[in-house]
Amino acid sequence: MSIIAEPSAVVANDHGGFRSPWFSLLLSAAAAGLFLLFGPAPESLIFDREAIGQGEWWRLITGHLVHSDASHAQWDIMAFAMISAFLEQLDRKGLMLTSLFSMLTINGWIWLGMPDMIHYAGLSGIINALLALLLYRLWRHRPHPVILIIAAGEGLKLAVEVLTGQALFTNTLWPSVPSVHLAGVFTAMLFILSVTYTHRICKIS
Repeated sequence: MSIIAEPSAVVANDHGGFRSPWFSLLLSAAAAGLFLLFGPAPESLIFDREAIGQGEWWRLITGHLVHSDASHAQWDIMAFAMISAFLEQLDRKGLMLTSLFSMLTINGWIWLGMPDMIHYAGLSGIINALLALLLYRLWRHRPHPVILIIAAGEGLKLAVEVLTGQALFTNTLWPSVPSVHLAGVFTAMLFILSVTYTHRICKIS
């Protein structure tokens, strides 16, 4: 049996009831708490290539939960809370696994694909992964043109940001890293393909 149910099965099992979005609230509260306690870009928590190379592995996690300034924190935490809470109603396991896998993918991309990047902070890469998964789940549950419009708009926005090297709608102290957003979407796509393939194999067997 697949560890992740097909989207239609996930929704059917909910029977229309409300599922407490505890995972979404936990990570949102952690990110907000870190900013309130330590302020912007805390030296001991950001992704720091040199420090990680010296064994400070916790930065591979905390680097995604801290932010460069108040605007960065506000936009990221609000977007993450809304998208993840909605997704958690449809697929909590998918939310948790995609959050973890996108964190790993983004860390790997920054470390291997962007050797000149010394510091990084923020949830935006994970947010893009979760948005891609949410749109897929919504489409599988109830296809609607609005979902395609949102997906197309997000794809266009991402393409423009990658080509220009900067965010379209936010202005933060640290420059945006659009390739990290792309890495998040790539992770979601791999996750969806792996779940679909596993489900088909289980059906055959």
